[in-house]
Amino acid sequence: MKGLVFDIKKFALHDGEGLRTTVFFKGCPLRCKWCQNPEGLDLKQRLWYFPNRCLHCNECIASCPRGALSEQSGHYHVKIDHVKCDLCGVCTEVCPTNALTFDSTYYSVEELVEEVVKDKIFYDVSGGGVTASGGDPVFQHKFVTQFLARCKAEGLHTTLESAMYTSREIIDALLPVVDNFIVDLKVFEEDDHIKWVGKSNRLIKENIEYLIGKGVNLLIRVPLIPGYTASQKNLAQIGQYIRSFGKDIPIELLNHNHFAHDKYEKMGIEYPVKNPSMQYSEEEMANFYTFLWEG
Repeated sequence: MKGLVFDIKKFALHDGEGLRTTVFFKGCPLRCKWCQNPEGLDLKQRLWYFPNRCLHCNECIASCPRGALSEQSGHYHVKIDHVKCDLCGVCTEVCPTNALTFDSTYYSVEELVEEVVKDKIFYDVSGGGVTASGGDPVFQHKFVTQFLARCKAEGLHTTLESAMYTSREIIDALLPVVDNFIVDLKVFEEDDHIKWVGKSNRLIKENIEYLIGKGVNLLIRVPLIPGYTASQKNLAQIGQYIRSFGKDIPIELLNHNHFAHDKYEKMGIEYPVKNPSMQYSEEEMANFYTFLWEG
């Protein structure tokens, strides 16, 4: 069995406790309009072009057996026809500067465990471990469950970051191998969730309630997206919902990732957020937390 990973971030500080290695798995059941990792949505590899690395030598264009690459004017010198591209990899081999590369890599469980266990000493000293993120790791649940089980066998603390749009059967399989769950609850009202995320949030709420009932270590996260989730009404509703369980369940607000729009540009996709470069100030973040806890 192979898993498809689009990034491995070492010494991560914001994906669980301590120093962590965060593994980003391809594939997601949701389609958030503001997705911060659009390269992780589909469970397939994709060819990426980095214009800042390009020497304009055109070796890749000449080498492509499918004629999927062509020259164009402007900053993006090489144009990729993703319909023609069959991911043969010839262009990535001839490019002297890695301006053309795949957006993801296939790993076996053994290969991935070998990679993350290299930093075990840092996990042990800092109280960190390994975090499975995405995309959404539940999309590759069979591989991720085996991977996290092997991490546990190596004595590593495990965290799963997910929107929890999945079946109860998959959650039950993950429970023994996950020490901490980080669950995204982006939009409270169902109609808005369908409009902006592509699915109803009923299953997500049911699974949050199931995890609470199981007494797991749980953190709720809300990404603050201008024009979508970052409103007093949405945050107040989420806060009231989580408080209704009568338990001290932490909620973390994530400031807007103003670097995400660069990925959309590389993929030739329009970024729907009107102010892509903005981030909220400390004062604005404090106000958002007030909305969350006081309504």
